[in-house]
Amino acid sequence: MPSDYSDGNPLETNDINMDDVAYCYFNPETAGGPKLLKVTHDKFHRLSHYVSSALLDLRKKDRMYLCLPLYYANTMFSGFGAVVLSGSSMFLSRDFSESKFISEIREYGASWFAYSGSMCNSLMDQKVMIDDHENPITKCVGSGLRADIWVKFKQRYGIDKVGEFYGADEGYGWFFNLLNKDKTVGFCTRNHMIAKYDFIENRVVTGYGGWCRKSKKYETGVLLVEIDEETFLNIDCDRNSKFVHNVLRRGDCYFNTGDLLRRVDVGFSFLLNHYEFVGRVEDYCRWKGANISTIEVSGAIDSVDSVEYCCVYGVAIPGTNERAGMAAIVSTDSELDLDGLSRHINENIPHYARPVFLRELRGVGEKRTMRIESEVLKYEAFHPNSAGDPVFILRPGAENYQLLDAELYQDLISGVAKC
Repeated sequence: MPSDYSDGNPLETNDINMDDVAYCYFNPETAGGPKLLKVTHDKFHRLSHYVSSALLDLRKKDRMYLCLPLYYANTMFSGFGAVVLSGSSMFLSRDFSESKFISEIREYGASWFAYSGSMCNSLMDQKVMIDDHENPITKCVGSGLRADIWVKFKQRYGIDKVGEFYGADEGYGWFFNLLNKDKTVGFCTRNHMIAKYDFIENRVVTGYGGWCRKSKKYETGVLLVEIDEETFLNIDCDRNSKFVHNVLRRGDCYFNTGDLLRRVDVGFSFLLNHYEFVGRVEDYCRWKGANISTIEVSGAIDSVDSVEYCCVYGVAIPGTNERAGMAAIVSTDSELDLDGLSRHINENIPHYARPVFLRELRGVGEKRTMRIESEVLKYEAFHPNSAGDPVFILRPGAENYQLLDAELYQDLISGVAKC
């Protein structure tokens, strides 16, 4: 360092408090358009410390491989912040590339990396190489690793520790997999409950006296996190629909995350309840009396070799108060193998959860990102002229999907034909 530079902190830092805003970011997935979210120095420091010390036990010799954008909310504290606090180093890749992932990790000697769920899915879709596990990686951190590929992902890339975590953007309750258990987001030390949820009425189920009903031991429910008195006084909870009052006792207040979790058995865990992230409330649709997880259906379809990307969502059916499953698919081939896909769906997905509609996404090309935007797809629904893409339907009792034409579409809308 040049002699005319001070090794002390800049004078401006004397005027910065932990409650001041450290940075802001936009969450593009909120209803009504992107929402500006603020992160204080206190929150940034606490979450970064959790990752660097408690979750991954980072040392100065560790080197991170980061191929996700820094404008991702979680990447800032699980990547940049953790590296700064631990005094370790980082290799920042320009973008995520399945073909360059392992080669760059080997070249730059990275010992850990940050992941997203879609990134892990893409890596598992790549052709298996016998030396995939021959790399310096020992641990990783992120959120969204699917339970059905968790163990296979660790074994394939020789990973010892998966630092999965979960947290809502508002940050009222965070879960960390501190004990390195498989297929779990870990535990939370803040008061919380998994409440029963009515997918038809779109509300938390209440019982005698108006109190919220808890889900059964291993049953899926919506996560409610109790907020403290200071938060209650600083936020107008009465006018914010995300807050639920009188949950377990009169006068209490819980934050409704809108996320579905379920408790899982992970063996010995110091009596700390561990949970699996199931999905968002909007990731579920109710069809013919069954609650269907669009994430689980998407995972089953994603395993087909000819499917490059898949997004499953619910679409409203006129004359009912339910939503039928619909899958939008990007094929690796020039034309979708409809017969092969139909067989796979019939063999691997229960009859009640099979998508009623399929949409072959064409012309996505270079505009495709690591995830397919679902809001536009939901809006366009199953109209046969949706963006010029062919739409297929699985009729009751049929084994194969057929093309949905304008005549059949009108019959469905008018109620003449049934799904």
